[in-house]
Amino acid sequence: MHLVYGPHFETDNVTNITVQNGDTLFLSCRISLLQDKTVSWVRRKSGDTALQLLTVGKQTYSGDSRYQIEFQYPNNWRLKISQANKNDEGVYECQISTHPPKVIIYYLHVN
Repeated sequence: MHLVYGPHFETDNVTNITVQNGDTLFLSCRISLLQDKTVSWVRRKSGDTALQLLTVGKQTYSGDSRYQIEFQYPNNWRLKISQANKNDEGVYECQISTHPPKVIIYYLHVN
């Protein structure tokens, strides 16, 4: 039996998502036992190593209003992306503020 202490993801680690241009999509990040830790969403654009901070907790930090955090009780920290386009393609990471951070990865493709 494998016991898990502290925050952990309830979903698989690597997920490929394909949407159509103009679609609204939700990237789910279900976390159990979050305790006093914080959830953040960050983005890596295709071919770029720099991280773009999108959300921390229930606050959105992107200047692009199409990105929003939507917390779905009891444990789903969903990133909403409205009107997806080719510029949104890339890697999205849901992170838990543990040391080292725990990360779940989404690869977004827009057709």
